[in-house]
Amino acid sequence: MHEKRNTVSTIKYRHYFTGPAHLPWHRMCNIDGVDGPLPQGWIDGQAKLQQQIVRRERQLGMQPVLPAFAGHVPAALAREYPQARITPVSLWGGFSEQNRCYFLSPSDSLYAPIQKDFLEEQKRLFGTDHIYGFDLFNEVDAPSWDPETLARMARDAYGSVAAVDPEARWLQMGWLFHYDRKHWTPENIKAYLQAVPQGKVTLLDYYTEHTPVWKNTEAFYGQPYIFCYLGNFGGNTRLSGPFRRESERIAEALCQGGAAGIGCTLEGFGINRWFYEYTLSRAWNTGISDDEWLSGLDKRHHSPEGFWKAMADSIYLRGAASEGVLMCDRPTPEGFHSWRVAHKTPYAPEVLERAYQRLLDHGGNSVIRRADLAQIGSQVLGNRFPVLRDRFTAACRAGRKEEAQAIGQEMLSLLDSADALCATHPEMRMDRWVQAAERWAATPEEKAYYRHNAWHLLTTWGDSERLNDYANRLWSGLTSTYYKARWALFIERMLSGTYERESFDRDCWELENRIVTQQGADVRSCGN
Repeated sequence: MHEKRNTVSTIKYRHYFTGPAHLPWHRMCNIDGVDGPLPQGWIDGQAKLQQQIVRRERQLGMQPVLPAFAGHVPAALAREYPQARITPVSLWGGFSEQNRCYFLSPSDSLYAPIQKDFLEEQKRLFGTDHIYGFDLFNEVDAPSWDPETLARMARDAYGSVAAVDPEARWLQMGWLFHYDRKHWTPENIKAYLQAVPQGKVTLLDYYTEHTPVWKNTEAFYGQPYIFCYLGNFGGNTRLSGPFRRESERIAEALCQGGAAGIGCTLEGFGINRWFYEYTLSRAWNTGISDDEWLSGLDKRHHSPEGFWKAMADSIYLRGAASEGVLMCDRPTPEGFHSWRVAHKTPYAPEVLERAYQRLLDHGGNSVIRRADLAQIGSQVLGNRFPVLRDRFTAACRAGRKEEAQAIGQEMLSLLDSADALCATHPEMRMDRWVQAAERWAATPEEKAYYRHNAWHLLTTWGDSERLNDYANRLWSGLTSTYYKARWALFIERMLSGTYERESFDRDCWELENRIVTQQGADVRSCGN
């Protein structure tokens, strides 16, 4: 066995990893190899950074959550161990066979030795606080949906960790129970969770603004859980969050549902920050009412008195799915192109315009106020855009070409205005995002690689159109060079009478990929 494992160690494992931007989905056993191989310099740099992070967390009295081996293995391992129970998982996100992941059953004799090696090396590098985060079947099919098999895999997965660290606690997302309700029936969930010793697995009730899973699972069948507010898929920049409803759900989970804690599971920073601040504040019984908390927010944000209460009661009325604004969507003559941007604003646009004007009139020049102006103002401009697009389409279809040309120019001008406004807030600038990625580079080739990877995630996302625009963001630099180029092509096609959905989508996909490639100009493999 030892000799065999040494052979496996010679596999070019970095080709199995994705590029840095897509690693969260790689770790969840969704995709392999996208933008790979992973540069060795990045791996080494991350190890040093992680050591600094966990050291600081412990200084602050925090308990770092470190990963455990969750069965995701390179395809090459199946060739080295043909008798091992290694199965391909279901294809994810529209990606191709070359990006498919492979899963080693926790019940296989190879699983525990890999777990032992992984945890011992991790402890050597980072220490341990005995909390391990890992997810076996996130958005992919389990090898079997038989409850007894699921129970055995959960029991063996946790057992492999506990054999190395008897104090081990397993932290797992509860997202899969919401996402795949067809397979994760109450019987299967109960079998899976109760196979782990009581109190040794903690669930993150991941998406409570939509579906609090604890209410449908008898509070996760007795296992502890943390009530979480998601609020953001892909880092989309949209004002959203059901303030009053989420407040009630937090109280219900704490008082009736026995929640062990409160958390946030957002997929991107920089938007609706105050909502996450509020959610986490509810972990303490301060005796402060919601309205009193919002009044304090007025003071901290240098806003007019009552401003945030009015926002909570008139704007923050519903949760976010994978939403953005129409400016960030691939153009279409009516409606929305895809679910990744589609939304229904739960308020009249003029309500937000009045709130924004009130904020402008209040004056002041603090950093946090400028951030509010950029974020709220960009939503105001985003709300105006669909009105122009609909007028443009109507004029084109009625043959009013001069009117359509004028409206088309208004649309492009509005995109420029949004770009300029977003440029006033550092966290809404594409150049800041890209520069942060480039700082990992040691060579010009690596710089181009990181730049491309950073652009890839926020635009085409990967080589599958199914997730195109998943991480759409109304940001300066992204709007002027990517979204505007798509809308300019759309306006040109509509004005010339040559727009046709299928051919436009094909040409737009080529345009999108060309822009991303240009932004990572001279990309060459820097991982070998």
